Amino acid sequence: MNDLIIRRINQILVHSYLYEKCNVNIIDDSTWDKWAKELVSLIHKYPDIAKKSPYYEQFKDWTGDTASTFTFDDTIASRARLCYFCHFGRKLSENN
Repeated sequence: MNDLIIRRINQILVHSYLYEKCNVNIIDDSTWDKWAKELVSLIHKYPDIAKKSPYYEQFKDWTGDTASTFTFDDTIASRARLCYFCHFGRKLSENN
């Protein structure tokens, strides 16, 4: 369960960064919504595991309905650029 919670937190942040900051979608809205609902449920069921994430404070009261309140550090930005590169085979540019 630990791996799934941490993975979902990172997925939500990376794909939210791509959408909010870069205007890029790699996953569709229904996948993001599914991950968000699953993550909210997991955090409520296993708060002690969720607290191990350095991003827990952003998720502890999160309802899963929006990504507009997230802040993104350099680690998330770097992961997003890597995700973009792996998906599209090119670097993420400022203008895409």
